[in-house]
Amino acid sequence: MDRLSQTCATADATTKYRPTNGNPGLSMQGEQILGIVYSADGVVGRLSLLKTYDLIFTDRRLVGAVVAKTGAASVIGGSLGGAIGGAIARSVAKGGANKRRANYAGLPLDNIVASDKANFSAPYDRIENVKFKGLGRKFVHMKVEGKKAVFKLPKDQRDQAKSLVASRIPGARV
Repeated sequence: MDRLSQTCATADATTKYRPTNGNPGLSMQGEQILGIVYSADGVVGRLSLLKTYDLIFTDRRLVGAVVAKTGAASVIGGSLGGAIGGAIARSVAKGGANKRRANYAGLPLDNIVASDKANFSAPYDRIENVKFKGLGRKFVHMKVEGKKAVFKLPKDQRDQAKSLVASRIPGARV
């Protein structure tokens, strides 16, 4: 089994994003889900607050689905209780991620994108300047349809993210 097939098999076994057509595979509306990077903290756009995204890589596009809005909670918690208050507030905000994923289950990807203005979808040819940065290459920087986006990748999913980016986005520096 090649690396991409292993990634697809892993995504099939763990994904909360299921097709609505009754097929047990990874096909949604004719798109194949190649892999999902769960719980990537990130911002899209210059004036955006921190959010937690699930990054869904299909054969056609990258879909970012917000599962937790941690930015405002962090600011409020930080102002009330300093760094510890901010960390507690982020933790509580992230606790709702599984509920949001459950709400997304069974929805077509276009409906997921439309369900929150912070969600995004971009064909791979509209994603530019992709670079992995930071110690251990834990951050991925990119321009998504003209907007700057930065995501902090969970440690256990960095290799999968690099593999998905390298296989789909031309010119990415992995």
